[in-house]
Amino acid sequence: MDPPKDDQEPMEEESDEELSPIEQAMKAVRSGMSQNKAAKTFNVCRATLANKLKGRHLGRWGGQCRFDPPEELILLEAMKQCRALGLQINRQKNIKVVEKMAASKGVDPAKFETPWLRGILRRYPLEGLDSTASDKEEDAEAVAEASVQMTDASISIADMNLPLSKPKPSFADLQAELCGAELMKELHGGGFLEDPQGLWVIVESLISVKGYYRKYYGASNTPGSEKPLRVLVCCNASGSFLPPCVLVPKDLNDPENRNFEQFSQLARQHLFPLLSAQKNVILLDRAATQLRREPDFVMACSESDKEIKLLPFPRGKISQNWSVKAAAVLNKCWCIYLKTAYIHSDAQPNEGNLYDVVEHLKKAWTKLPLKKVIQTAFEKTGLYPYKPEALAETVEAKVLVTGRLKAAVRRLPHKQKRAAVRQLLTDMGLTKEQYLPIMNSIRRHLDANLPEGQRLTRVKPLPKRTKEQIAAEEATFLEEEI
Repeated sequence: MDPPKDDQEPMEEESDEELSPIEQAMKAVRSGMSQNKAAKTFNVCRATLANKLKGRHLGRWGGQCRFDPPEELILLEAMKQCRALGLQINRQKNIKVVEKMAASKGVDPAKFETPWLRGILRRYPLEGLDSTASDKEEDAEAVAEASVQMTDASISIADMNLPLSKPKPSFADLQAELCGAELMKELHGGGFLEDPQGLWVIVESLISVKGYYRKYYGASNTPGSEKPLRVLVCCNASGSFLPPCVLVPKDLNDPENRNFEQFSQLARQHLFPLLSAQKNVILLDRAATQLRREPDFVMACSESDKEIKLLPFPRGKISQNWSVKAAAVLNKCWCIYLKTAYIHSDAQPNEGNLYDVVEHLKKAWTKLPLKKVIQTAFEKTGLYPYKPEALAETVEAKVLVTGRLKAAVRRLPHKQKRAAVRQLLTDMGLTKEQYLPIMNSIRRHLDANLPEGQRLTRVKPLPKRTKEQIAAEEATFLEEEI
């Protein structure tokens, strides 16, 4: 073999600084480092590194992303807006809201046909923490500093003290953990309960239409009249209120799945123009919580220039009192309106057709002075003016729907013993008519042998009210409330 000529220049080896991360990882693997450690050290994809080492890679470092960079920015912005409203974007039921908001800004809806959230959270892990903006900036700096340290192969991951700070719990997490008084304290500390125009409640009430059909159509047994109407009531602490909105089910076989499209249109026309406060809170009762998963309503909240928190009612007696209060006022106004108003219609009612019930319901709601009633309800619950001692106490619910409390249910402490005896008599071949007298005598015997502190007193039934008493209660109802 001929020796190299003197004028021939020796080949220069490339330094590690000139190599790309994937080339540095391949060099480290050939030097004895494992593939997993090399992928973590040089921050490259493990599958890409394995394909490169086996010579099976065609030149592309990874699979093609589903979303383009501009589309990813739109998705991140939509997730940020949902988080600002109090929604948890890492829940499956809230994904439809994010998809609708992103599709309205130009993202192809066909890209949402298969699951996509896990891939986005894998690329942007801090987006799944539901933390505040300041927390994200601190965590992003910590992650960047850690990635710089991990580029040095001589540093062991076990020896590294990564400055990753634990993110603070999000507002949604606090809302899930706190009870009513603590949640209201958090809102008041953030300046959300200072303006009466910025505190709204949306509750669902049930309205009976039997009296309407019976009086104005002469048909008390109309199919569908036995089912009450579901009505959404929306009002704020200053006494302003929206016309009541009747909810209809999306599917007759699933009455709990309600259609909120009409209320979303009503909110765009009347609710959001009334938001004069800079910080607003909209509290939803259990039945109206589905509004948080309605894309149209959430998009309308995010498009507002005001800061809005869309939250369910805190746990406790607050939501129960408001639901009872709204149902009571609306039912009483409806009953008084039916007695005083003149309604004439020649149409024959049938199932599924409300006719002009909705319009008359709106007239009944707007005909009476209800501003003072609504303001008093906010004061009693302690929502506005903010009274932490009133929120902490158990507020007694005033039952006005029926005008009286139901008798207590008699709970027997020896229920299991009687069930065992009943099963024994059934196994012996006795019918219900045969063993019923035996069970009554056994129950009296067990009641007589109970300890002194466990004996139950007989609950007397409430006396039946006369028509005159019912009429007197309805006449004095508004005078007591206003």
